[in-house]
Amino acid sequence: MRCLIQVIGVADSGGAETTETICRGIVRELPSEQGGGFRFDYRTSDEENPSDVTANVITITEERAEIRREGSVNATILVVPGETHPCRYETAFGTLTFAIAGHEVSFAKEDDRIVAGLSYTILSGDEAMSENTIRIIAEPIREQE
Repeated sequence: MRCLIQVIGVADSGGAETTETICRGIVRELPSEQGGGFRFDYRTSDEENPSDVTANVITITEERAEIRREGSVNATILVVPGETHPCRYETAFGTLTFAIAGHEVSFAKEDDRIVAGLSYTILSGDEAMSENTIRIIAEPIREQE
């Protein structure tokens, strides 16, 4: 379903920094045999260089969330509550390697609106670098008749 997708991220590494993205995208409901949940597909571009586009796919099920970014930044972030997973974040300036300690994933369908969330800690070794939350709100785009 074509939707307007709002992604609000908060990263706290001693001071909270909030980012917000609002764009058009596609939301697919996942079948129960795949764990239920939703897949959010959308593209973002760099404000300073609009031709620099990144494809974003966020998949959220009852058990986990996966954030995939491909473009100017390449990364796959796996968030599983109670588990820690490695992550490589590739940019034009180099590659960062860290771990993701998952805290929670959730989603709900409220009428036509889909609300999802996840929280995790970015670790460097055993040291917490940043506490992070992401909230996603998707509403269908109504085609004019």
